[in-house]
Amino acid sequence: MKLKLYFLSLFFLLISVSIFAQDRAKQQEQIDVSKNYIKTHIADWKLSTTDIEDIVVDNAYQTKHNGVTHVYYKQRYKGIPIHNAILNVNLLPNGEVFHVGNRFHTDIEKAVN
Repeated sequence: MKLKLYFLSLFFLLISVSIFAQDRAKQQEQIDVSKNYIKTHIADWKLSTTDIEDIVVDNAYQTKHNGVTHVYYKQRYKGIPIHNAILNVNLLPNGEVFHVGNRFHTDIEKAVN
Protein backbone atom coordinates (compact mmCIF):
# COMPACT_ATOMS: atom_id res chain seq x y z
CA MET A 1 0.00 0.00 0.00
CA LYS A 2 2.82 2.41 0.89
CA LEU A 3 4.58 1.62 -2.37
CA LYS A 4 1.38 2.30 -4.33
CA LEU A 5 0.93 5.64 -2.55
CA TYR A 6 4.58 6.49 -3.22
CA PHE A 7 4.25 5.84 -6.96
CA LEU A 8 0.96 7.72 -7.12
CA SER A 9 2.57 10.74 -5.42
CA LEU A 10 5.56 10.53 -7.76
CA PHE A 11 3.22 10.37 -10.76
CA PHE A 12 1.35 13.54 -9.72
CA LEU A 13 4.63 15.31 -9.01
CA LEU A 14 5.96 14.49 -12.47
CA ILE A 15 2.73 15.65 -14.12
CA SER A 16 2.88 18.94 -12.20
CA VAL A 17 6.50 19.50 -13.21
CA SER A 18 5.65 18.70 -16.82
CA ILE A 19 2.76 21.17 -16.90
CA PHE A 20 4.91 23.86 -15.28
CA ALA A 21 7.68 23.25 -17.83
CA GLN A 22 5.20 23.54 -20.70
CA ASP A 23 3.82 26.81 -19.31
CA ARG A 24 7.37 28.14 -18.91
CA ALA A 25 8.26 27.15 -22.48
CA LYS A 26 5.11 28.83 -23.84
CA GLN A 27 5.87 31.98 -21.86
CA GLN A 28 9.46 32.05 -23.15
CA GLU A 29 8.16 31.62 -26.69
CA GLN A 30 5.84 34.63 -26.19
CA ILE A 31 8.75 36.66 -24.76
CA ASP A 32 10.85 35.79 -27.82
CA VAL A 33 8.02 36.83 -30.16
CA SER A 34 7.58 40.13 -28.30
CA LYS A 35 11.31 40.91 -28.34
CA ASN A 36 11.48 40.19 -32.07
CA TYR A 37 8.46 42.46 -32.60
CA ILE A 38 10.23 45.27 -30.75
CA LYS A 39 13.39 44.83 -32.82
CA THR A 40 11.48 44.93 -36.10
CA HIS A 41 9.35 47.97 -35.16
CA ILE A 42 11.87 50.33 -33.55
CA ALA A 43 11.53 52.79 -36.42
CA ASP A 44 7.79 53.09 -35.71
CA TRP A 45 8.66 54.47 -32.26
CA LYS A 46 11.71 56.46 -33.43
CA LEU A 47 14.00 54.28 -31.34
CA SER A 48 17.53 53.28 -32.22
CA THR A 49 19.20 49.91 -31.69
CA THR A 50 21.11 51.53 -28.82
CA ASP A 51 17.81 52.46 -27.19
CA ILE A 52 16.75 48.80 -27.01
CA GLU A 53 20.03 46.89 -26.73
CA ASP A 54 19.90 46.62 -22.93
CA ILE A 55 16.19 46.08 -22.32
CA VAL A 56 15.11 43.47 -19.76
CA VAL A 57 11.86 41.68 -19.08
CA ASP A 58 10.45 43.14 -15.89
CA ASN A 59 7.31 41.01 -15.80
CA ALA A 60 5.49 38.52 -18.00
CA TYR A 61 2.24 36.73 -17.33
CA GLN A 62 -0.76 35.25 -19.05
CA THR A 63 -4.27 36.39 -18.21
CA LYS A 64 -6.31 33.29 -17.38
CA HIS A 65 -9.71 34.42 -18.67
CA ASN A 66 -8.59 35.22 -22.23
CA GLY A 67 -5.11 33.70 -22.62
CA VAL A 68 -3.49 37.04 -23.48
CA THR A 69 0.19 37.26 -22.55
CA HIS A 70 1.49 40.57 -21.23
CA VAL A 71 5.25 41.20 -21.40
CA TYR A 72 6.71 44.29 -19.71
CA TYR A 73 10.18 45.54 -20.56
CA LYS A 74 12.35 48.03 -18.71
CA GLN A 75 14.73 50.19 -20.68
CA ARG A 76 18.28 50.41 -19.39
CA TYR A 77 21.44 52.10 -20.55
CA LYS A 78 24.68 50.27 -19.75
CA GLY A 79 22.87 48.32 -17.04
CA ILE A 80 21.33 51.39 -15.40
CA PRO A 81 17.51 51.41 -15.40
CA ILE A 82 15.87 54.49 -16.87
CA HIS A 83 13.08 55.84 -14.68
CA ASN A 84 9.57 55.07 -16.01
CA ALA A 85 10.93 53.72 -19.30
CA ILE A 86 8.54 50.82 -19.86
CA LEU A 87 7.32 49.09 -22.99
CA ASN A 88 4.63 46.44 -22.84
CA VAL A 89 3.65 43.98 -25.53
CA ASN A 90 0.33 42.15 -25.43
CA LEU A 91 0.04 38.92 -27.38
CA LEU A 92 -2.99 36.82 -28.26
CA PRO A 93 -2.82 33.09 -27.47
CA ASN A 94 -1.79 32.42 -31.10
CA GLY A 95 1.30 34.66 -30.67
CA GLU A 96 -0.06 37.63 -32.61
CA VAL A 97 0.85 41.02 -31.15
CA PHE A 98 -2.30 43.08 -30.79
CA HIS A 99 -1.15 46.01 -28.67
CA VAL A 100 2.06 47.75 -27.63
CA GLY A 101 2.37 50.50 -25.06
CA ASN A 102 5.64 52.40 -25.39
CA ARG A 103 7.23 54.73 -22.87
CA PHE A 104 10.83 54.13 -23.90
CA HIS A 105 13.09 57.14 -24.28
CA THR A 106 14.64 57.92 -27.64
CA ASP A 107 18.30 58.75 -28.22
CA ILE A 108 19.29 57.74 -24.70
CA GLU A 109 22.97 57.70 -25.64
CA LYS A 110 22.81 61.44 -26.48
CA ALA A 111 20.78 62.22 -23.36
CA VAL A 112 23.37 60.75 -20.98
CA ASN A 113 26.48 62.18 -22.63
